[in-house]
Amino acid sequence: MITTLRPNDRRVLELVGRVRFCTQDQISRYLDMSRALVTRHLSQLEKGGLVDRDSNIRPHIFWLTTKGARVMDIKLSGAKRMHSYHVRRHYCHRNEFELQSLEHNPHFKYLSRNELLAHGLYPSHAEHAAAEQLLDYSLILIDDYLMNSDRILVSWTRQHLKNSRSKALAGKPVRRWYNVTNRLTVVSTDSINLQKHKRYCDKLTELKHRLEQQPGLSTAFDKKNVRAFIQPDFVYLEPLWVVS
Repeated sequence: MITTLRPNDRRVLELVGRVRFCTQDQISRYLDMSRALVTRHLSQLEKGGLVDRDSNIRPHIFWLTTKGARVMDIKLSGAKRMHSYHVRRHYCHRNEFELQSLEHNPHFKYLSRNELLAHGLYPSHAEHAAAEQLLDYSLILIDDYLMNSDRILVSWTRQHLKNSRSKALAGKPVRRWYNVTNRLTVVSTDSINLQKHKRYCDKLTELKHRLEQQPGLSTAFDKKNVRAFIQPDFVYLEPLWVVS
């Protein structure tokens, strides 16, 4: 039973509370702490009922328990979907992209859900926003589920309403990602799917240029959305788990 928390215990709990779900290796890299030391801290915290893990997969995924969140005064999401394996995996891939980004850009920082809500943005699954430099914001789409390529344009241009039944309030502008972010990054854990995304975006970029020359051109795409589209950056992310 844990009766007191050491400074490194609190560092681990604070990190796990911030990222929601993570692997032991990610904790080690985030905190610049040896894996052996992280193992000892996690073992004690798990025995104390402050963290839990999914031990059915390797690497294991860790998260704060209700008790751990209470001790650290961290509010946990009550949504049941947050506890599914697919969501846990997605957050770990989100962490992996952050860790790799921090290696070449120490200013990289994901925006919290509360920060996005303050801008009138309601992120859907796989949509993440980050500040990369001062006044330089990116929408990051993380595809670790064989995402359809048309999701890229839909995410970039969709209206942000509180839910599907909401309506825009009179006099209050409806936000889209391109109103707040000025860059788009598509990340995929599947190299073949990433190539499909590239071909789809090349097609949109070509169509955008044609519409600039021929505004009356007939197209199956919404012209306003195509004109708002920007060419993304593409990043391949090595998957943390591979189904054999």
